[in-house]
Amino acid sequence: MISLLLAMMTEPAMATTWKHSVTKDEVANTQREVVVGANSGYDQVVILRCETSGGMDIFISVGGYHNTGTTNVAFRFDTMEAPITMPWGMGTDGKLVFLPTEMHPSFIDLLKNESKLYVGVSDYQGSQTTAAFSLNGSTSAINKLSCLQE
Repeated sequence: MISLLLAMMTEPAMATTWKHSVTKDEVANTQREVVVGANSGYDQVVILRCETSGGMDIFISVGGYHNTGTTNVAFRFDTMEAPITMPWGMGTDGKLVFLPTEMHPSFIDLLKNESKLYVGVSDYQGSQTTAAFSLNGSTSAINKLSCLQE
């Protein structure tokens, strides 16, 4: 499992587009801000989501169905020598993995200051699906998130 991620980490990251957007729900009088880093032509995204309530989520899809509950995710930024493997929460659709909240500050700093992110997600059969993201343009998009402003 880890060997597949390590082998993939020698490949270049995909062309990733980073965008910031705001959606307002006039009926509920709430606002949702998101930053999406998407690999063109693939079901691979990194999403940072801020809610009016002040909550934040960071989640990733590398494509495919994985599981529900929790699953092991291995990730590495380009300057790290070895990947970090830890359990992440699963979305109800079984396709998204949610970064544990306590990791948000350091993960955001790395998204803004590194140049590549490599991710491997274990699926329900024990296989690993991997993705590589270019972080070029991530800093500008992430800096627009109002929930990160002090």
